[in-house]
Amino acid sequence: PDDLYNSGGPWINCGPYRIGRNGSANQIRPVYYGGPVVLNGIEFYDCVIEIRDDGGYEWFPDNNISPTVARGVRHLRRSFNSMVMASLFTHEQYFDGINESDWRTIFQQLTAAITDYNPEYTSTDYTVKYIRAKTKIRITSVVETNANVEISYSGSNDMDTKCMLYTEEGGQITSRFVGLPQVNGSHIISVTK
Repeated sequence: PDDLYNSGGPWINCGPYRIGRNGSANQIRPVYYGGPVVLNGIEFYDCVIEIRDDGGYEWFPDNNISPTVARGVRHLRRSFNSMVMASLFTHEQYFDGINESDWRTIFQQLTAAITDYNPEYTSTDYTVKYIRAKTKIRITSVVETNANVEISYSGSNDMDTKCMLYTEEGGQITSRFVGLPQVNGSHIISVTK
């Protein structure tokens, strides 16, 4: 706030990775924010991802399809592997230089390359609302029984969210999403292993 974007001023002290950590904003460092920030006494919810260290400051799509797709896939995979919002950050001036046929090919290849992640295609508004809802709750305990796992959580959010449940059997670790219904207070869910 109050600094030019590329001035090297301090980064925003915002979660999940930059709470209580001071540093300088830098155009070559990747950034992910997903948390509240107070500016001039007003709380805002800040959510942005920019993979800045692969191919330059942004995605930089162009009519050279293979490198554009490869860079985009790497950007999206980094987001998915980090379990953060996935976004291909670029600027509008690159859109005019790419013909419609190449755009279709680029996005068909991108979509095919990330199918193993089972992405949920939503609007940015929905995604940010979801991320904000996740930051408003905390898992308070996880108890395993013979057949179930009980997950206790508390907080106050405005929509259903999910958590990742990791289980191990015979040396094999598996994971799956578990739905956490909207809560205002505390709640316990029980899911089969």
